[in-house]
Amino acid sequence: MKMQKVEGKAEVDVQLVEVEMDDPSFEAESVHTATATFMNPKTAPITYGAQLYLAKTVSGPAVASSPVVDFTVEAKGTLAVPFVVTMPALSVVSDSYKVYLLVTYGGTPLVTFVGVEDVAVYITPSIQLIGIGWV
Repeated sequence: MKMQKVEGKAEVDVQLVEVEMDDPSFEAESVHTATATFMNPKTAPITYGAQLYLAKTVSGPAVASSPVVDFTVEAKGTLAVPFVVTMPALSVVSDSYKVYLLVTYGGTPLVTFVGVEDVAVYITPSIQLIGIGWV
């Protein structure tokens, strides 16, 4: 999934190389892992925190999120970081959400990336027949 910067400093030390995930259409309440690959262009290792979340807008409430993951990218290196997210429960048959990736340094927000395509969450229709009664 392609991501673009939506908030944060103009120049940041961490660079997002890519985010890999399955087809962005998921059953409600199912668990999935997105993997983000980061690159550190600096000459020293740097430790970051990051959280992947689903929301309608960058400042809106998250309907689902990964835990915050702390990771260190070695100098001039890359690192693939997994983010496990449980899709939200729905009260409608389907909905869609933007994918955000917030990167922090020392607990302070550094940059937020947003996916260029939304994630679709759906409920598969099913019904069970309890019985048929005659009057």
